[in-house]
Amino acid sequence: MTKHMPLVSIGVPIYNGERFLPQTLDSILGQTFTDFEVIISDNASVDGSHAIAESYAQRDDRIRVVRSEVNQGAAWNYRQVLDLARGRYFRWAPADDLFAPESLACCVQVLDQHPEAVLCYPKTMLIDAQGHALRPYEDNLDLRQVSPVERYRATVKQIGLTNVIYGLMRTSVLRQTRLIGNFPGADVVFVAELALFGQFHEIDQRLFFRRMHPGASSSIQSLEGIQAFMDPKIVRKKVFARMWRHLFEGICSLLHGPLTVRERVRLLLFLMREMIASRDQYLHELVLLVNPRWRKAAR
Repeated sequence: MTKHMPLVSIGVPIYNGERFLPQTLDSILGQTFTDFEVIISDNASVDGSHAIAESYAQRDDRIRVVRSEVNQGAAWNYRQVLDLARGRYFRWAPADDLFAPESLACCVQVLDQHPEAVLCYPKTMLIDAQGHALRPYEDNLDLRQVSPVERYRATVKQIGLTNVIYGLMRTSVLRQTRLIGNFPGADVVFVAELALFGQFHEIDQRLFFRRMHPGASSSIQSLEGIQAFMDPKIVRKKVFARMWRHLFEGICSLLHGPLTVRERVRLLLFLMREMIASRDQYLHELVLLVNPRWRKAAR
């Protein structure tokens, strides 16, 4: 008998997430839309995350658990759960956030009805460690423009917190992108690249609850800490030129994306104008890279 292929795959990349993981999994399993699989990838956690994941898998056969014995970083783990996905649609679910019961059903309906959309996401409510509402957050990435040029420009201008990566996406399109890289701010580059492939649709309901707490990845302040979270194998020996790296990665996205020659040229010119507008910051990063004394002072 052929095994049922779920319509949706939900990837849960975890690393030492025992505190909130049960709440996250309960919110996933409590969805009104039920035709999904859950792939939990434990990236060498040293707390009780793996035991929690296995206990849920024993109770619900929609859950699969895989484990790496070595910490390979968040970028690898996000790719891992996508590699194992079988569904037509895909959603990442971090181990500390929550989803309203109707979240998945609403997103599936939009993608079913709008083939031009590659991503559907609900509005966001920021919550604290206890689950209490902090404030609503406007993602401002409802990108219905037909032109990929206009979608990309809007993304670069409007993106803030990258909550939209926890919306529902077309698996086949995701696999055409370069996905989330292993450098600080790679999620921003990824969202902009995804906008080249199709429209983003926002659901006008706050169905995603992002938990802001001291242990969240978004709370990491040091560049070394962010890099270790993304990929611990990379040791930063120099000042990270964030703006130059993002410019380089943006250019790579334009060369990789499904664009005409004219569209690529227009967006390359757009990135050059953005660089000129922020030239003081680019110059500052360049000075720190080439001048050891300035680099030492910056630390």
